[in-house]
Amino acid sequence: MRTATPGPRLHLPVPLDDAAGDQLVHLARDLKVGVDAVVVTVWRLPLNRIAPGENGALGLFTPGPVVQLPDTIGLLGRCVPVPVHPQTADTLADAVRGCHRENLFAARFGDFFTHPLPGGDFTVGFRHVEAPPLDFGPGLDVTVEALRAATDRIRLDLHSLHIGGQLSLTLDADRAAVTEDSARRPADWLAALCTGLPDHLDTPARLAAARILDPYASDSRLYGADQARAGTAAPTTLMEVFDAQAVRTPAAYAARDDDQEVTYRELHDASAELARTLADRGVAPGDRVAVSISRRAPMLAVLLAVARRGAAFVSIDPALPAGRVTDLLADADPRLFVTDQHRPDLPPGGSAPVLRIDALPPGSPDTGPEPVAAGPETDVYVIYTSGSTGRPKGVPISHTALMNYLGRASRRYGTADGSGTLAHWSISVDMTITSLFLPLLTGQAVNLLLSDEPKDLAAALTRARDLSPLKVAPGGLRLLSTFLTGDRIARAARHLVVGGEQQSAATLDLLDAPGLLVTNQYGPTEATVGCCAHTLRLGEHPGAGPVPIGTPITTRRSSCTPRTVGSPCPAPLGKSSSSGPVSRPATWAGLLRPTPASPPTRTPAPAPTGPATSPSSAPAGSW
Repeated sequence: MRTATPGPRLHLPVPLDDAAGDQLVHLARDLKVGVDAVVVTVWRLPLNRIAPGENGALGLFTPGPVVQLPDTIGLLGRCVPVPVHPQTADTLADAVRGCHRENLFAARFGDFFTHPLPGGDFTVGFRHVEAPPLDFGPGLDVTVEALRAATDRIRLDLHSLHIGGQLSLTLDADRAAVTEDSARRPADWLAALCTGLPDHLDTPARLAAARILDPYASDSRLYGADQARAGTAAPTTLMEVFDAQAVRTPAAYAARDDDQEVTYRELHDASAELARTLADRGVAPGDRVAVSISRRAPMLAVLLAVARRGAAFVSIDPALPAGRVTDLLADADPRLFVTDQHRPDLPPGGSAPVLRIDALPPGSPDTGPEPVAAGPETDVYVIYTSGSTGRPKGVPISHTALMNYLGRASRRYGTADGSGTLAHWSISVDMTITSLFLPLLTGQAVNLLLSDEPKDLAAALTRARDLSPLKVAPGGLRLLSTFLTGDRIARAARHLVVGGEQQSAATLDLLDAPGLLVTNQYGPTEATVGCCAHTLRLGEHPGAGPVPIGTPITTRRSSCTPRTVGSPCPAPLGKSSSSGPVSRPATWAGLLRPTPASPPTRTPAPAPTGPATSPSSAPAGSW
């Protein structure tokens, strides 16, 4: 919400029908709690959905004792701060009971004569008025409202009125901070949550909002679940998956950066408009498009737009020197080079035309070529290796390989149960692929961090909550442990994934977060992000030495092959493997072999001769 000088108030009724209101009242009686506890539980659900990483306070209006104000009509009290995030609760019913206990505790501070605390300044608030039927005779209508105290400044307030057995809800907002359109979304969510809450009391509290607001959600909102129930084919390309999710959760946030929040509907429309712009610039199916854009929401829209055209994006870090970019462009031979203001020193003499997305005129073509239906074996992106064993190679990755990896990763990391990911690494490395696209399978949000500074990453994690997963390299993990406590990291992330370097038990010891799930993942770029994984809980990891890289993931097999030091290593085999470099196929001649039709078996490994051949301690490659 915008920060602004307080202005006129907006009053927006929540579209709650009488039947839903009666259900909530009966639910309060069944659980032996107040109606206010049920409603404030409902109010917390969209707040945590909108801002899962915020740890602020909700201004809970608490009236003072009536006996202090004899012969008066009305209540005086104050807003007492309570956490926006409820206390730990296994189920939604537990959350309601927890809110009841918090409300009783907050009531101790409503006596403003005894507790002369100053008024509060809250972003969100809640106030509930309970009264018997009021009847002053014919010809006299009485209206009961929850009025704001002059000492309390609240930008978005939910008013709950339970008068004579009838429950009504109204959103009261500061027009200087909240527009009417932006207030309608939580109002609609509140109506849906009030209606669905009684049927989801046994639902895990952290999943309740997703289960109620997304009627297609089951134990996992992983792509293809609804198609499987309907007996139709599941999506097989990135765009099919994203478009299906945009239909299921159009109002959910898909991307956030330091400047804006973008819903699935908005990201879908932006990528479609950009796809038409790319078509006007000559991008055709099978082409490559170089993308060198800062980590913000427009970058995600561009990557999806390229995929809509049936083309493959080539990610180039805006921070790379111009000479390195020139070499990459010469090798990739893209049809178009898409960039923004963060790539001011464009490579000289480039053959590809340049498109500055931040210089596009307002609006974009409303008509143009229809999106191309990319096939599963079409390349979706090309990513370059680091060049540590020679000249960097451009590795093409197909939709099949990407979706195979993302599907496995979503299940392993429990993405549907988390709040999203944090994209904080260079777009030129494939660990960022996970953070950019994994949330889009399950309706979660991609949080994009522009800065590369460790202190800024630490600050972002201080605000984050329940990321699943958070991907870091062991070196970055060591840096984070100097800025954040293990407990803070455990609150920020439900699942930590490390790779890119050899992981040691000593690094994990620095976290001091017992019980946190950690996966050590290994895989060369050619294997589509990762091919081996080992998951553990902190406190159960080896006491010393390297952490194992684990076993091959589903649909993959691996073997240990003796090789000469300095020679290229064969890529692991399976559905996720690349087909070879984009411009020098002879480089891998004889190294990539087709996966046999028979079920994969684990090839016995020779006796380890050192770190380079030991499967349990091999340093992780690009992941």
